[in-house]
Amino acid sequence: MLSRFENIDQFKFLICLDCEFTCWTNSFDLEWPDPEFPPEVIQIGLSVYDVPAFTLLDEFVSYVSPRVNPTLSEYCKNLLNLTQGTVDNAKGFSAMVNDIAIFLHFYPPSQALVCSFGPDWKKINADALRHSVDDPFARYEKLDLRVEATRILGHNGQSIVREWVYRKLGLPDCAKRHDALYDARDLVRIVDALHTYQASCQTDMSNRKQTH
Repeated sequence: MLSRFENIDQFKFLICLDCEFTCWTNSFDLEWPDPEFPPEVIQIGLSVYDVPAFTLLDEFVSYVSPRVNPTLSEYCKNLLNLTQGTVDNAKGFSAMVNDIAIFLHFYPPSQALVCSFGPDWKKINADALRHSVDDPFARYEKLDLRVEATRILGHNGQSIVREWVYRKLGLPDCAKRHDALYDARDLVRIVDALHTYQASCQTDMSNRKQTH
């Protein structure tokens, strides 16, 4: 189930999720068009925040060894600053999922909202099906921050990218882009800036009403 940005305060925990996937030169633009070259998770990062206190509680990061295409493309290695040895020596997807299930035990679906920039959870679910394991995020309500930022910032064009959001909200670039943990941490910075943006817009609207 997808949530809206305004519903964040209904949860105790915000689980910021980011993944990096096997990719090739046309993967992002065409959404991995070749079924023989799917987006397999090769790194996952989680950053958990206490919503009422807006403080960091916990983090998780792991590299993952892909199964369908175990050899990374040169494009992928350069984009993510990875070596082949990093994923060769990483855990398999099933073992990583087990680690995540243990990590999520403290953040039950009734109290936690999973947030990512784009539906990363869909690709995790596809990997879970390939490996015949349970999707650890299946029972959680989800928030697609890309969709919500598009709506809040009034963008009417093609799908936005993080860098556009940074510029629109006056934020510096992420310190280590395309690292799953850094990108997961960065989501809460975008959430905070969107809260401020909305509050500013509401104040402007209130002031206009008072002057008319």
